[in-house]
Amino acid sequence: MTSKDAVKLPPNVSADDFRLQYIVLTSLAAGKTMVDVHANLKPHLAFVQELDDKHLTNFHGPFLSLDGTNSGMGMYSLLTSTYDEAVAIAKADPMHASGARTFEVRPWLQKL
Repeated sequence: MTSKDAVKLPPNVSADDFRLQYIVLTSLAAGKTMVDVHANLKPHLAFVQELDDKHLTNFHGPFLSLDGTNSGMGMYSLLTSTYDEAVAIAKADPMHASGARTFEVRPWLQKL
């Protein structure tokens, strides 16, 4: 996705009915293992707690494998004004900054 400073709502969508958020989809980086994820877990969790404290996220957590173990993938929402701001926050996540995981940011409409 290219930089989109201001993502516009579709014409048939009312800001009274929907809230624009940015979803950070995070995946295990090529060549990395869960050992790399676990090595960065404590700073990542502190980072996400800071997002919570600043009311910048609605939800966050890992995806599980069918056997209930951590799959190395996860996601969190960001309540930012712009796409670029969401990307900057995701880049600062210690899990991404360390190279243990890669990420993609997608605009998402939450039905209120």
